[in-house]
Amino acid sequence: MDEKYWAPHVWGHLRFGEFTGNGYDSSVDSFEAVYANYFVKYIEAYAQYGIPIYVITVQNEPSNAAHWPAMIWTLKEQASFVSQHLRRALDASYPETKIYINDDSLHALDRPIDSSISDEQAMKIDGLAIHTYQVPHENLFNGVRSYSHWQLGMTERRCMMNEKVEDASRIMFGTIGNWLVRNGLNFVTLWNLALDERGLPNAADSIGRRGVVTIDHHTGKVQRNLEYFMLRNFGQDVSLGATVIHSSDYTENGIEGGIGSAAFLGINGDITIQLYNPNAHARAASVGLAGNGNCWQTVTMPAWGTVTCHKSNRDINVSNVPADDSFKLNPTPTNNFE
Repeated sequence: MDEKYWAPHVWGHLRFGEFTGNGYDSSVDSFEAVYANYFVKYIEAYAQYGIPIYVITVQNEPSNAAHWPAMIWTLKEQASFVSQHLRRALDASYPETKIYINDDSLHALDRPIDSSISDEQAMKIDGLAIHTYQVPHENLFNGVRSYSHWQLGMTERRCMMNEKVEDASRIMFGTIGNWLVRNGLNFVTLWNLALDERGLPNAADSIGRRGVVTIDHHTGKVQRNLEYFMLRNFGQDVSLGATVIHSSDYTENGIEGGIGSAAFLGINGDITIQLYNPNAHARAASVGLAGNGNCWQTVTMPAWGTVTCHKSNRDINVSNVPADDSFKLNPTPTNNFE
């Protein structure tokens, strides 16, 4: 295409305070009200298939000027939209659906969140959604130390096909499974559940991204990535309803130093401890319970790996992981959808 036909992308906002032309009732006819009803239609559509929606966010990565349909939202704008329109729209039909704001990397939390959101607005918001692509991770505390009723959800992260084992381990086991869990993380979702050996499909014009599992698009063969094992650690080892309890931790940021840990107390008295080794060599660890005297277990931590210890009043899930299939990855710029 001739250069004169190209124009820069323009990323805008919702047309706040304007009307759709159908009237002047801000609770019905404003663009914000119409957009809030769009969320209701989305939830209704899934409900027809028997799929309940637990939580929604105002927008994925609202600071990202993406080239797909997207808008820029500040935290202040998100809070205003939720408190004045979205919460009211959901309360009329799906009051159980929760609303989280941010849904962005931690660079967006560059100041205490109560400087952008009032106490009244915060009462209509259920939680904070974060990604962990950008640092500083300590910005998390700008978002989680203002409103105690909020939950914290990790709503997106992924690794690359060419990521070294130690780098992927530090992301999944260190940052997410150790540091974020110890600092209040309530749930984890990852981008993406399954991609093929080329990193497709995606709409990001990028190559080499990987999912929780990789599926060969010709044969259907499956390879399980480190992301799979991070999720498996929690899904298999930690009982439903468990809460995080204090445990010793020797890796302040989750990716350097000594052995890290995250400990959980189950509703029936189970204790589960996940240990993480952020180092290139195996390390021995002795695990004990406060008030119970001698060492409970002695384990050897593999390089970049995890070990789970249990003190359980129930049967422990010891199911094995199926063997991976063998096929080559192809994260190259020549990929297409054929």
